[in-house]
Amino acid sequence: MQPDGPHKHWHLDISYVNLGGTFYFLITVLDGSSRYIVHTEIRETMKEFDTEVVVQRALEKYPGPLEEASRWVASYVETYNHVRLHSALGYITPADKLNGLETVIFAERDRKLEEARRRRQQAHQATREVA
Repeated sequence: MQPDGPHKHWHLDISYVNLGGTFYFLITVLDGSSRYIVHTEIRETMKEFDTEVVVQRALEKYPGPLEEASRWVASYVETYNHVRLHSALGYITPADKLNGLETVIFAERDRKLEEARRRRQQAHQATREVA
């Protein structure tokens, strides 16, 4: 979906570049409407902290219209951490993993699956007895 104006949607582009024989991460923030490069930095690492710094510096350059963007990012982070089920974590949220709840969640899933199997077997058995 194309943004309907500048600074309504930013993209983060990360490239691995060779500069003089040494590899670095080129982290670029682009405006989604115009494709204008809002901010770019060369970083030695590409960790969450690095991307946060680059986005923060871009926000410092364009603070006015990006208050909405900041709210959107905060909402996205909240959803990512507390709602979205992450496949690499066994379909639990990062917050559940962080808080050590995976054992409880997995045990409850196993209990529900076993209960569903038992009900299917009972229904199948009842169908066979009627026939």
